[in-house]
Formats: sequence, C-alpha cells, structure tokens
Amino acid sequence: MIKQSIEPTSSRPAYTPPTITSTRLVALLPPDHRTPLSDFKPVVLAQEEAQFFRETARGVGGGGGQIAGGYGAQISDVHVLHDKELNGDCIELIGTRVRIELPCRVRIPGLVLHVRDIGRFCAFEAIVLDTDGLQYSLLASNKVSAIRIHGQACMMPLEMIPGWNLIRMPLDVMMKTAFGKVFHTCCGVIVYSSVKLARIYFESDPIEDVELPSFLRTSKM
Repeated sequence: MIKQSIEPTSSRPAYTPPTITSTRLVALLPPDHRTPLSDFKPVVLAQEEAQFFRETARGVGGGGGQIAGGYGAQISDVHVLHDKELNGDCIELIGTRVRIELPCRVRIPGLVLHVRDIGRFCAFEAIVLDTDGLQYSLLASNKVSAIRIHGQACMMPLEMIPGWNLIRMPLDVMMKTAFGKVFHTCCGVIVYSSVKLARIYFESDPIEDVELPSFLRTSKM
C-alpha cells in the first residue's frame, strides 16, 4: 500500500453529497458555478485536517510528539490559489498525509480529474460498488510502477506530464479488468497529495471542453 492511502474510505460524516439527477454529466468539484472552492465543505475539512497534522508535528497536539512514520517533519497544507494558466482558482495539496475526500452516489462510470503535476507523489482513489453492493477500491498513483491487486483493492500506475493533465478513469472498464465485476456506483473519490486540483466530474461519454459548463472547462478563453 502506498503511503498516501491512509484509509480506503472516510470516517468523517461532515459532507453530504448532492442528489444526482443527470445521466450524462455530474460535477463533483466544484459542485456548481455558485460555490467557491474556498467555501466547499470537503476543501474546508481537508484544510482542518492539514492544520491538525501541522499542530501535531509541532508538538501542539498528539501528546507533543512527531507524527508516526516521520510525517511530522513534512509540511501539510491545503489552500486555494489562483492559477494564471487556468485563469481561475485551484486547490494545492502539500504533504503526504493530506487528502480531499468527496463522497458521492454516481452511476456514471467515466471519472475525469483535471490536475497539475507538481513533481511529487500523488494518488487518486475511487470507491466503487458492484451490482451485488460489494465495495472495491481503484487507486491510481505515480508512485506505483505495476498493477497490484489485494483482495478488493487495486493499485495501478499513473503517468502525468509536466503541467496540467486531464485524467480519465473508466471505472467500469477498470473494475471489470481488475476484479471481473460489473460497475454499479461510485460512492466516493479521494485525492491524495501532493498535487494541484482544479476540477473533478463524471461523464457518460467523452465531452468536448466547449460543451462543458463554464465552471468545468479547462480553458477560460
């Protein structure tokens, strides 16, 4: 298991995913054009968790010691910043224990992430259910060099180029290939640092950038 994958699912019931009505496109981050990233609940929760790690590393919390495994020596931070290339806001996650958890209930299998490689390890995990209601984990990481399957968890290599990347994860194909199961629902997406994150959405088939709502487009021109 890679270091980024602390837990396969979230134990923090602080964010309720929206009701999904679309069958072609579902926005996950940002959820709509009205919600600033700085106010989005999963981002706020990730910032609070990063603050806890920083305080623990300084000896303010956790009994005055460093975080187990040497993580206390590394900076943990989540912040919203303006990206000139995007001409819009994005989220930067720094530190190996930092993550953003996005619960959802989506039956569309095409997961799309718009992320920027910042020269560090990162990972993206989808928590999925098969048609029998059994839960599986599909995790892609640039730290993994070969596909690894352990029980109901699959880790696979992730290749990114310098700069912004549009990553498409066909969850139905990945689930069938890894486990021989039929995809039914994605019930959560987790992004593990370190990486810049602009948007996440689901598509039933590849959608051209100009067809997307303005808040999901990669180009603001």
